[in-house]
Amino acid sequence: MTVEWMNHTGLPVANMEKALSFYKEFFGLSVDRDSVLEGEFIEEMTGVPGIKVHIAYLGNGDDRHSVELVEWLNPQVKIEHRDLIGSPHLGIFVEDVESLYQKALDMGLKVATTPATIKDAVHPAAKKVWVVQDIDGNWLEIMERAPQE
Repeated sequence: MTVEWMNHTGLPVANMEKALSFYKEFFGLSVDRDSVLEGEFIEEMTGVPGIKVHIAYLGNGDDRHSVELVEWLNPQVKIEHRDLIGSPHLGIFVEDVESLYQKALDMGLKVATTPATIKDAVHPAAKKVWVVQDIDGNWLEIMERAPQE
């Protein structure tokens, strides 16, 4: 068996409208799919009778890996997070770590670290990295690649 590609990373959210607004504003992502799922298929897939979930997929237009946001409508669940950096998280490469770091501060996000530089990083590895939480407490690892030489 061979893995064809990594399709998406799912993150729980408390309010889909607020979460979509955050991911579109903060990262400039666009919504690829947005739907409410209920009925036989989603009950069979999850094993949860009467389940109803709002699911949205966001991407950057390259039709590759997506961010899947999941809001539980029925049954309602409390979103809980581990407080440790390195807990389940979404890693994202951006062009300019410093400007996104400033944007996070301006938006009042919970910034866990300041950008750290890996002195001996070689492309395509990360040269700068920092960690922040989204508006639902999901961890985001923001990375900037080392330059090509």
